[in-house]
Amino acid sequence: MQSQQRDITKPINIENANNMKLAVRLALAVWINTPALCEEQFYPLHFASFNGNVKLLKLLTKNGADIMARDSQGIDMLHVAA
Repeated sequence: MQSQQRDITKPINIENANNMKLAVRLALAVWINTPALCEEQFYPLHFASFNGNVKLLKLLTKNGADIMARDSQGIDMLHVAA
């Protein structure tokens, strides 16, 4: 029986790579402005602010995160960061 291992020496098909980039961008666009399923309904910006993760804050805002998003109690990311 032959092992069915992927040949890592072959380059990734450009079309498949572009499709993967598109899929990741679309998933990110949906996820960025979707509140968590917890009672507080924090958005990704809330979590990044709470943890002081500046790199993630920049990534999220660069990709369309709503900087005015508020959780279930009306708290925005600036309040969380304070």
